[in-house]
Amino acid sequence: MISIFSIPKFNKKYKEYQKKFPHLKIDFKNLLLELKENPKKGILVKNNTYKIRLKNSDTNKGKSSGYRFIYYYLDENSKIIFLYMFYKGDISNLSDEYIDMLIKESKNYL
Repeated sequence: MISIFSIPKFNKKYKEYQKKFPHLKIDFKNLLLELKENPKKGILVKNNTYKIRLKNSDTNKGKSSGYRFIYYYLDENSKIIFLYMFYKGDISNLSDEYIDMLIKESKNYL
């Protein structure tokens, strides 16, 4: 069974977007179901860190203008740690340096 965790930076962004997008909770719940079946479904960014696109059901646009979730997957421990999320309408992408910092921060949850 896969355990799901998140770091404070993810939680802060999630709460921020939850106010802006009322259907985020449902969208995220569906994502969790998908990742529990296939935790490597996202695009490998680096070192067990994945990025996955998710449609924002509060907009009339597809995945390309939706959410991006960055997560770390530990196969041997069956853990997913959500590191960060963003809405493509706000940020185009995250730098490698920022992703490295998020990975370091997640080490406290391993």
